[in-house]
Amino acid sequence: MTKNIYLQPSADFTVRQTAKILQISIHKVYELINDGKLKSYKVSERGTRISEAQLEQFKSSGGC
Repeated sequence: MTKNIYLQPSADFTVRQTAKILQISIHKVYELINDGKLKSYKVSERGTRISEAQLEQFKSSGGC
């Protein structure tokens, strides 16, 4: 059973949400961030977010 992910206007996604959207592992998301291929920002010491705009830009550029 697949889950639908509904995007909110100007939504920001956690690493876990991003991994589910891209259908890749959480570790791969962090690898993309560390390689500079996916832009993110910190909301706390342990919290990282990816904006909807950055995620769409990543997907439109061919993704991973």
